[in-house]
Amino acid sequence: MKAFVLNSGPRGRVAIAMRVGVSLAALLAAGAGSAAWAQAETQTVSPDTTQAATPGQEVGQPAADAAGDGDIVITGRRAALEAADERKRRSETIVDSVVADDAGKLPDNSITEVLQRVSGVSIVRFAALGDPDHYSVQGSGVQVRGLTGVASRLNGREIFSANNGRAILWSDVTPELMAAVDVYKASTADLIEGGTGGQIDLRTKMPFDFNGKFHIAGTGELALGDMANKADPSGSVLITDSFDTPIGRIGLLGDVAFSQFSSLSQFIRVSPYFKTKLSDGNERYVPSGFAYGDEAFQYKRYGIYGAAQWQPAESLTFTGSFFQSRYKSQSSDYGTQLDSQTLAVDPASSSFDSNGLLTKTSALFNRDTATFAPTGGSVNSSGNKGFVESNTRTRDYSLSFVWAPTDSHVSLKGSLQRVDSRQVYDRLDIFRDVGFGQSFGMDLTGDLPQITVSPATQASFADPANYFWTASMPHNERNKGRLDSGQLDAEYTFDNSFFRSVKVGGRYAKRTERDLSNGYNWTALGRGWNGDPQLTYANAAPGDVASHAFKDFFRGNTTLPGNLMFASEDLASRFNENRTGLVTAPPAGFCGPATVDDDNNPATPNVASPLYSNCSSKGQLPVTGYGGQFNPDGTLAIRPVGFVLPGDQVNNRTENIAGYALLRFGPEEGARGISGNVGVRVVHIENEGSGFIQQNGGTVFIRDGAQVTLANTFLARGGKADFTRVLPSINLEYSPTDRIKVRGGYNITMDLPSFNALRASGSIGVATTPSQTPGGIGTFNNFTADTGNPLLKPTLSNNVDLSLEYYGRAGTSFHLAPFYKRLTNLPI
Repeated sequence: MKAFVLNSGPRGRVAIAMRVGVSLAALLAAGAGSAAWAQAETQTVSPDTTQAATPGQEVGQPAADAAGDGDIVITGRRAALEAADERKRRSETIVDSVVADDAGKLPDNSITEVLQRVSGVSIVRFAALGDPDHYSVQGSGVQVRGLTGVASRLNGREIFSANNGRAILWSDVTPELMAAVDVYKASTADLIEGGTGGQIDLRTKMPFDFNGKFHIAGTGELALGDMANKADPSGSVLITDSFDTPIGRIGLLGDVAFSQFSSLSQFIRVSPYFKTKLSDGNERYVPSGFAYGDEAFQYKRYGIYGAAQWQPAESLTFTGSFFQSRYKSQSSDYGTQLDSQTLAVDPASSSFDSNGLLTKTSALFNRDTATFAPTGGSVNSSGNKGFVESNTRTRDYSLSFVWAPTDSHVSLKGSLQRVDSRQVYDRLDIFRDVGFGQSFGMDLTGDLPQITVSPATQASFADPANYFWTASMPHNERNKGRLDSGQLDAEYTFDNSFFRSVKVGGRYAKRTERDLSNGYNWTALGRGWNGDPQLTYANAAPGDVASHAFKDFFRGNTTLPGNLMFASEDLASRFNENRTGLVTAPPAGFCGPATVDDDNNPATPNVASPLYSNCSSKGQLPVTGYGGQFNPDGTLAIRPVGFVLPGDQVNNRTENIAGYALLRFGPEEGARGISGNVGVRVVHIENEGSGFIQQNGGTVFIRDGAQVTLANTFLARGGKADFTRVLPSINLEYSPTDRIKVRGGYNITMDLPSFNALRASGSIGVATTPSQTPGGIGTFNNFTADTGNPLLKPTLSNNVDLSLEYYGRAGTSFHLAPFYKRLTNLPI
């Protein structure tokens, strides 16, 4: 797959191209049980996927009786499509579903891919929004109706990942463990609050879904990536059985899954255009450079799910379940970029379009800003070797019961739940510079940019002495979160009445999260911006640098300058753990003691800056870039391996108490008329955050005529806020025929701010106006702060929904669903 995007307009014009490999997959699905294989007239044991999608319904209630001996049973994907349509048709609000087939296989290899099948749901195709250099083949974030406020649920209960947010990382979830995925686009009072865009409920299978029969099913897949050139296996096995005992009916289910996925993505883009005066005196638009690179990515995903059900009496069912999804990923990327606003071309040997934008030239060079002629100096480029490892694990422990006697109008159900989630994330970028000669060529007349250099420049790329170490930037996260919750619901049903039932319930939940994130710690490895001494790849230890070939780049449809050298994969992986030395013999005077650097103090010259204290192979980690970090006593805080400073830690706690009442109404079954539900949910939330504010010292400035230096200190900071919100809902539906349904509704939904937005930790400092005297001290301009706000209010969304639904033949439907949303208290 490839795409080339060219934005219109002379300013800020950016050309981006992306290529990602496709895969050829062979799917092997096996199912065995008491039923025969692929017979047209037989009993078929399958999970109950045709129950109505009633919010708050206990997953795993006994399924309907199996088909009779004379019935024709449809299985496979067609049956799954029919079940999904039936769930939508019988739901109490606006819901779309994707249902697994009889082998327990959803139609895609990730939950994000599954969700993109649902109308109104979009997924992010990059690793993060605003990061087009890192493509995500299976997608990352999810938006419902254009909003990222999407609540995640597992069997109707809350689930999350410890990632500074409130929802689960959808790519972490093992789709093979799911019976279905429901997307709620509107709300009812008995749904757990959350989701200004909507809610996504991941439903698992239960033992009693299989009507008391032994059932085993398996799936297998081998994916071959044409670019990654790797074979990736995936598979799952489900075994379940139910049996009668002296203490009642007991059902057991076990489900395990494994999947592996590899990809290679490539990108190339032209940097923004700038209006440039050329040597002929005319102004044209010339690009400021280019960027290209590739990324090799692989994940391994492990899923374990177990459930046990006990039915001591026909009216009473107990359920216990355990769910775990573990996601391990690793990526390795190489990129080079050239970005300069002083680039120019010779108009006599270049071509432009009718708007004056450069389309082709044999030489882009650095220009003299006074004469517009080439300076003769080298056009320098930067580049980086990136290496990422992550490991996320989410566990859910749940106990629940349903008491629904047939001779009583009252039914009860309740649940207890614990969710435990942990995340380890390590990223490292190692930067370097290399010259691209006095000029380079660029051809933008085709579908893809063509970038060329002279043979002499190409030859220089093979010389390690032409590459300069510039900086490293590690980033590490260690997060863990926990949720404990309990819920109790009671329902009273009416006989022979327009009012069908009234349901009330309450829920208590306490969620805590501790996030450790040491920021993006840019640290200099060389002094390329300030002359000698400089450190080149020629000083590197054996194996620490390597040449990287951008193989088969865009299937050979674009021209690149040549192979380039980067920090090696081995060095990047070791660097993350223990910062082994980058050099065997650094230049004299390059390394210095870890003392505070101050450009305004001759006693502490640049060479003694803590930014350069990482030369020792067993030395301490360098300080955070641009000022460093300090201990409360004012001493410099060098980071030992794995150490997190107080300002890097964020603690958050959310307690939630909610109660609701829901009234269902409608005519008798089969009669025409308006039916629906009306309810209200009252929620009390208490948010508390704690951490440290870091004040970076060493900055000297003039304020009110006096010289001032900030103190180096950490200040404890925290905050607590509580809110009570009333969330009404009403859902109406009318069916003029058996195939047509019209729905309408109004509700208020709520999202809590992310833990990142609520963080109490952060930093404060000052901004100064530079002195007009060379070497002078800057003048105070204003204070600066970078932090969150533990007092932020929840985001509320007032929603009006309409849905027009037509159900044709089985498995075929059409719907049109306009909506209106008005959000308040949305953090920006």
